[in-house]
Amino acid sequence: MKSNRIVIIILIAMALVPLKVRAQYDAHFSHYFDMQTSFNPAAAGKFDKLNINAAYAMSMVGYTRSPHTAYISADMPFNALNTRNGVGVCFMNDQLGLFSHQQISAQYSYQKKFAEGILSIGIQLGLLNESYKGSKLDVEDTNDQALSKSDLKGNSTDFAFGLQYLQDEWYVGVSAQHITSPTITLGETNEINISPTLYATGGYNFKL
Repeated sequence: MKSNRIVIIILIAMALVPLKVRAQYDAHFSHYFDMQTSFNPAAAGKFDKLNINAAYAMSMVGYTRSPHTAYISADMPFNALNTRNGVGVCFMNDQLGLFSHQQISAQYSYQKKFAEGILSIGIQLGLLNESYKGSKLDVEDTNDQALSKSDLKGNSTDFAFGLQYLQDEWYVGVSAQHITSPTITLGETNEINISPTLYATGGYNFKL
């Protein structure tokens, strides 16, 4: 009887294992809760003031062409036609070896009182730019056709959408980045396919 349960548990675990796994395209930061506009445009203008964020992340320090990411954003609220709105801009530069991912985005959010809090609906229009420094490639087999030795560049438009509900002490939000699944062409034969990414966040401020 006990062995049957073990077999059933193993079969259920195998059924839950995903058949395909992909790494995320977006860079992530430890202090994401202070950088919510980096993944949710509905957070633009949530504070009653101009909000500016800047971050610089490094990993694998000491290695040649180690990954590093720079991010800066600004957002603020404004009132128009008796409604509260928010606007923001974001810029990210993500360096990964010979690859460089750059993104610049403009954000807008519409905010409305709902129950005892504020419901915010945000949209984002961005431009993605990809570059590859093939001229700095250093490999043993220089005749490998799969490795381009030329510098390549490409770009594509990008869209995002988000929702956020905010009260005095807590918030919840959902958002979707790269909802159009943009494809960036590098040269004549290389492509970067970017899959949509979903985010779900929440937080509570405890007063000490």
